[in-house]
Amino acid sequence: MPGGGFECNIKGARRPTCSTMDPMIRERVLETSAGTFGAIDFGGEGRDILMLHQLTSNAQVWVPLGEELAKVGRAVAIDLPGHGRSALQHGGFDRITDDLPLIVEALGMTRPLVLLEQEELLILSPDRLAGLGGCGFFLIGLSSCRRGEEAKAEWREVVGPNSLEVWRERFGLFATGSMQELQGYVDRTVQRASTDWVNEGVAPNQYRAYLERNITTTEDGWRRRPRRDVLERALHHIAEGVHGLDLLDQVDAPLWIAASPVNLCAEEVATLNEYAANRANCRVIFVRGGQVVDSLDPQDVSSAVARMLEATEG
Repeated sequence: MPGGGFECNIKGARRPTCSTMDPMIRERVLETSAGTFGAIDFGGEGRDILMLHQLTSNAQVWVPLGEELAKVGRAVAIDLPGHGRSALQHGGFDRITDDLPLIVEALGMTRPLVLLEQEELLILSPDRLAGLGGCGFFLIGLSSCRRGEEAKAEWREVVGPNSLEVWRERFGLFATGSMQELQGYVDRTVQRASTDWVNEGVAPNQYRAYLERNITTTEDGWRRRPRRDVLERALHHIAEGVHGLDLLDQVDAPLWIAASPVNLCAEEVATLNEYAANRANCRVIFVRGGQVVDSLDPQDVSSAVARMLEATEG
C-alpha cells in the first residue's frame, strides 16, 4: 500500500509521487489529442478493466483493490480531467467525461469492463460512457435505492451542491496555499479524515497518497483539485438528472452492483435484490468492507469482477 511522499517539481515545488507502490504498479502518462492524462496501471493480463473514480476523487482510490483486480484482467485506473494528475485542458464540466474515449484509445483497451465509484458519471454523461464500447458496468455503491424525487433528495443530502461546505470543512476540499503551508495542510487533513466515520477501514497512508494526488502546483503555491466552479456546475447538472432505480433503468448494458451491507438497511437490501431479480443482465453482489471504495475487501470485489467478466465473455 502506498505511503505519502513528494518529488521535486518546477520552481522547487513538490508534487505527489506513488514511488512506494508495489513495483508491479506503474504510473502512466497518456498523451491524446485533447491533452495529457494520468493513470495508474496495475498490470495483469486478459480482459480490460477500466476504473473510473467519482467526482473530487482520483485514481489512487483504486490502489487497495488494484493488485487483486490485476489477477483477473488488465486493470487500469485513470484520473478524470481536472482530478489527480489530469489537468482540465479546456472547457467546463462536460470535459470531465468527453475525453474518455480518447483515454481508452490511448490505453489500447477493447470492450473494457467499466468499474465506477458511485453512479455520478452515469448521470453526468450516460451517452459518453455508453460510447466507450465496454462489455458492461460494475457499479460500486448506489446513493439511493428509491425512485423519483425521493432518490434525488437522498443524493443531494449526501453529495449535492448544497453539501459542498460540509465536505470542505470535513475533508479540506478546494484548499490553496503557499508551499510552506502545504505539509501542514496535508498532515491536518489526513488526521481529520482518519477520525471521520466515512473513512473507517481506510489506512492513513492510503488516504495521504489519495489527498496528495489531487494537489497541484500553481505560480505562487498549490491548490487542491478539482476546481470548485467546475465541480459545482457538474453537481448542479447531476442534480437535474435521474437517480436511484430510475437511473439503473436507463443503463442498457450488463450491470452489476457491489455494495457493502454496512451502507444499507434491511429494506434497501431487499429492494436491490428484488430489482436485480426482475431485470436481465443485472446482479447485486454484497461485499465486505466499509463506506468507501478503498475500504472494501479486495478479494470480495475481485471475485465479483471475475464472475462478471466470465458472464460477459464473447
